[in-house]
Amino acid sequence: MAVTSMANSGVRDFKKYNTLAGPNASSVFGGTISESGGYRYHTFASSGTIRVAGSKDVEVLLVGGGGSGGSTTGTQGAGGGGAGLYVAIPLRIQGSFPLVIGDGGIASSGNTQGVSGSSTTGFGITATGGGGGGRPFIAGSVGASGGGGGGADFASGGASNAPAYGQGRNGGAGGPNANGRRTGGGGGGANGNGGNAVNAAPGTGGAGGSGVTWLNGTTYAGGGGGGRESLASNNGAAGSGGGGAGGGNPGTVNTGGGGGGGGPSSTSVIGGTGGSGVIIVRYAI
Repeated sequence: MAVTSMANSGVRDFKKYNTLAGPNASSVFGGTISESGGYRYHTFASSGTIRVAGSKDVEVLLVGGGGSGGSTTGTQGAGGGGAGLYVAIPLRIQGSFPLVIGDGGIASSGNTQGVSGSSTTGFGITATGGGGGGRPFIAGSVGASGGGGGGADFASGGASNAPAYGQGRNGGAGGPNANGRRTGGGGGGANGNGGNAVNAAPGTGGAGGSGVTWLNGTTYAGGGGGGRESLASNNGAAGSGGGGAGGGNPGTVNTGGGGGGGGPSSTSVIGGTGGSGVIIVRYAI
């Protein structure tokens, strides 16, 4: 198998990579196949293999699994999970490639931090998982595209650990509000920091950071919202791109969205699971 990176040629204009003579009519096999706007898409929602008979210029999206939100005992809000790493890159590929789709971080009960998502791998590229959200008084985890949001009492958000070709932002900080109600920060997204908890009464959990919209028009890798103690309506909003809202809402599957932080007992004190990752390959037809 062979991979040639074309990252320095510009990611957005695919047709200028379509320079092979004739062989761009070569066959590509694997995944769920769809067509739209003059392009064919091979979507891998679970692990599998893509095979290319001949060589092919393609655009590739890889998204890691999102982190789960932190859990709480119900007396404080927990931080939202960070989004999985978002990587969009043009490649020339030939042969067969195993593709591994990362799982989202699992939810855990009690007063615990969220679990970081798993890596998505393919074509020699690794899109690592997002950071788990912080539990009350504890910072969110360092993550890939997005760091997890901090738990209550001003715990800091986790940092993004995105490599140079990726996109990622930090999680927001948690903190108590004017009424003593403790709120969690939002998880970082691929294109936006997680929001800090709003401390002024009545207090609001931090919003999840925004994701990035790929060439197919779908947004991926949004952060999870922070949870808020005792008042469900003031849980943090989900980040665009599959993040889960605060109050234990899960990230959307195959988006790499972070899970929402645990909130009051009227919703869920358990942090939401992270959304699984995805790989999509597209080329002109």
